[in-house]
Amino acid sequence: MIRQNIRHVPATMCATLNQSGKMSIFGVEEFETMFREEYRRCLSTALQIVGDAEAGRDIVSDSFAAVWKNRDNIDAEKMRGYLYACVRNKALTHMKHIRMSDSLDSGAHIAVADDGDADLILRESRIEAVERELDTLPERTRYVLEQCYYRRRSYRDVADELGISTSGVKKHIVKAMAHLRSALT
Repeated sequence: MIRQNIRHVPATMCATLNQSGKMSIFGVEEFETMFREEYRRCLSTALQIVGDAEAGRDIVSDSFAAVWKNRDNIDAEKMRGYLYACVRNKALTHMKHIRMSDSLDSGAHIAVADDGDADLILRESRIEAVERELDTLPERTRYVLEQCYYRRRSYRDVADELGISTSGVKKHIVKAMAHLRSALT
């Protein structure tokens, strides 16, 4: 299935020096193996973030295409991590675009709200303020906070995914919460 999309690449392995000067050996066979082994996991990750099957498949396809395009610049042993980072980042970017379009749509509804909706308007404005502040956090810290609080994933799961310790996850959470507290009070 993958070979149809990348016919222009010979079926032999590609051995090149990547940007760090290390030998990168990652050919069509290795890519197809990674695709077969990781597609479902990547799709699951994308679906957890975006919640839409079609968008999730698009994100995963785009991520595999990005890996293939940049394979000469990535160490072969870091290829899977790069793939998961692509999926996560593309999914978060997708959600950011959806949030922005939703907030534009909800802005029209707020403009015509009556006085009985004051609590709702206040709540929505607080949510928007939190989302704006989340966007100012470093990407990794924001991702950890979103996974642990919005997706209700355990610290261990997030730590394993990112290749850090659970105390590293806790530090990201503390950093994010301190930033939100200071910015929103």
